[in-house]
Amino acid sequence: MKKTILYTVSIVAAVAIAAFVGGGCDGDFGERSDKMNKFLDKFHYNKKVLPKYTLTYDGNGATGNAPIDEMSPYDSGDIVIIMDKGELKNGNAVFSKWNSQPDGRGKYSCVYKNPFQINADIIFYAQWDTDKTFEVKVESLLAGTLVYGNGNFKPGDPVIITAGTPPEGWRFQEWTSASKDVSFEDANSSNTSFIMPENSVLIKAVFVANSGKVSLLTDDRDGKTYITVTILKQTWMARNLDYVNDMTTSDSSWCYENNPDNCNTYGRLYTWNAAIKICPAGWRLPDTADWNRLINAVGGSNVAEKKLRSTDWHGTDEYGFSALPGGYWYSGWRFYGDDSYFSSVEVSGFWWTATERTDYANYVQLPMGLYERIKKDGFSVRCIKTE
Repeated sequence: MKKTILYTVSIVAAVAIAAFVGGGCDGDFGERSDKMNKFLDKFHYNKKVLPKYTLTYDGNGATGNAPIDEMSPYDSGDIVIIMDKGELKNGNAVFSKWNSQPDGRGKYSCVYKNPFQINADIIFYAQWDTDKTFEVKVESLLAGTLVYGNGNFKPGDPVIITAGTPPEGWRFQEWTSASKDVSFEDANSSNTSFIMPENSVLIKAVFVANSGKVSLLTDDRDGKTYITVTILKQTWMARNLDYVNDMTTSDSSWCYENNPDNCNTYGRLYTWNAAIKICPAGWRLPDTADWNRLINAVGGSNVAEKKLRSTDWHGTDEYGFSALPGGYWYSGWRFYGDDSYFSSVEVSGFWWTATERTDYANYVQLPMGLYERIKKDGFSVRCIKTE
């Protein structure tokens, strides 16, 4: 019975609509009458216009510019993504959220990036936390050296940090932080300050070894004089060794391209078996641990190359180590026949270490790296004083 009634109503409605619009679709029918519009509204043929609502932000007593929502006004029911605090600042109070009433007791309460469905004109007022603090953690990159300044601070507070006295042979270099909003008053002063941002921060104190203490060494075997430099209690020759004796034959020691002038500039190139025994009395061939200690003493592998290079080799030579690109001699052992040659002078430096493995031994190369090579090849030698 109900189905019959609905069907009858539908027919009546269709007939009524036809009576209003006529039997065809051609021609100019002019504007619809108010009576027709009301009828179509009743049967949902007119598209309804949704109301528009505005969304604005208020700093609620803060200084600076509140955010402006350029998409406002919105259609009723639209999903809005809540904006951040913009350029608002409120002393050392921390922004916490938006609320539809200044006292925070409004119907709507949202934090940054929250989605929100708008169904009315809304003013969001910034809410501020006056008791919020963030942590400052201060670390020393030199074991045994104290640093000070740890604690919890409000944004906008001045934070004082201090580096303690490093051990003998070391000095403070700088403060660093991965936080981009930390600006030190003087990053190179062991006692400095910064303004606390609205987030926790990690501050690190960087220390480096003092510049080397320079002295002279005369090799009693041939009377040649070498500058030496002490860096963090290690004393190194500040020039590549240039010594030849009965043990250093033409098969174990060379001047680059067999030119004596190159020995005067870069020292000699030695096979590992010759290098391990060639340093003068009281001196030895350094091992990989010695080289790593040196590299760490001057600031680590990222900066060691520049600081150890001679100024003639585009370095800063801050410690007087004066490394030069002496190249190497390739023994040709990998192939049949005499495939030996000299290579890489004025390009790179290569120094044997005392660390070995059967037919191979470790060497240090600038640009910075620690590698291994067949012992028959020829590299430079830097001697280190026996402790």
